Amino acid sequence: MDAMGEYFENFGAPLTDDSEFRRKTRAAAREYPYRGAESLKDYCWTFPYGLSVLMVGARDRVGGRTYTVESDGHLHEMGGTWVTHHMAYLFKEMTRYKMDQDLTLTHHRGYDNDYYTINVPDNKQEPPPEHLTHEEAGQITARVWTIFINAAGQNCRSICPLPHSQLGNILVSREEVERYDKISSSAIHRRSLDPNGPPSHHRRQHGHVNYMTNIHADVEGSELTSWNGMGYPNLLMFGYGDRVTPSGRAHIVGFGKDERATFVPKNPEKAVDAFQKLHPMEVNRMIFHNWNTDPWSLGGPAWWPPEFMAKYQEELQSRHGLVFFASADWAHGWRAAIDGALEQGSQAALQVGKEIRKMRGVMARI
Repeated sequence: MDAMGEYFENFGAPLTDDSEFRRKTRAAAREYPYRGAESLKDYCWTFPYGLSVLMVGARDRVGGRTYTVESDGHLHEMGGTWVTHHMAYLFKEMTRYKMDQDLTLTHHRGYDNDYYTINVPDNKQEPPPEHLTHEEAGQITARVWTIFINAAGQNCRSICPLPHSQLGNILVSREEVERYDKISSSAIHRRSLDPNGPPSHHRRQHGHVNYMTNIHADVEGSELTSWNGMGYPNLLMFGYGDRVTPSGRAHIVGFGKDERATFVPKNPEKAVDAFQKLHPMEVNRMIFHNWNTDPWSLGGPAWWPPEFMAKYQEELQSRHGLVFFASADWAHGWRAAIDGALEQGSQAALQVGKEIRKMRGVMARI
């Protein structure tokens, strides 16, 4: 049996003997098969209870899909470290550790190529303008996005009035939510802890729908720092001018859809060609992480297939004996983001603390 199998064998099954529960709690208190920010949050919340915390890391770094690579004095954002002031859990922690001012602005305006390009051939109409202002491109994107999400009318405000309580609340019934649960968003990997146990102990893989491509490129000159653009068909559908590196080059982030059958980002010729189809540029170097073949992610950020949320979100959030699961992949709020990881870690830790306090109260009375 591998190490993770032993972990679940030893700690996964419910314990009926209270003394055995106390013994294991005193000995190990809580073990975290560590993935990312969830476990760090668990640690912060359980430490005040005097628990001994062991974090077991699948990777050789802190973070799951939150991944930053430093190269040539520049931080290359390979995972989800973009933040917004709407992320309450995250900003609480940033304030706690005095990091709320330690932010880096992304996308700088005012450089030479301060525009948006669209390269989408259309045989029925005149080709779209080669250059748009960012404001014009934003209006087009907003219109397309509104059409995409407006299945229930009112831009989803009627079906999802309380985003942290999507499966039904005082304003909308669960039955109504299930009717509109058709948003494609990566399925969670198989998490079957007890193959012979009841259905509540099974988490089955339903297949990712977000096998994205993400490549970073440093290009000669700083002119493209203010540029954004898209192209289709292309192996990279979107390019984003991030900032200027210490060496004076523009840093470009490229995103593509599922191209696993024909394209692997480590093929440099195809990658450079894909960038140049978005906009002429001289690529100096590229950096990428293949999340699709990464054994701990097997895909990009969590976008679920239709009906997945209504059927499986509560099950994925549920405990298994003395094992509590926390992941941004099935958060209530900012799913697939650091804030969602912190939300789930907080909830798991609070439940552990509640049970520890209850257990200590029983021991005190004894």
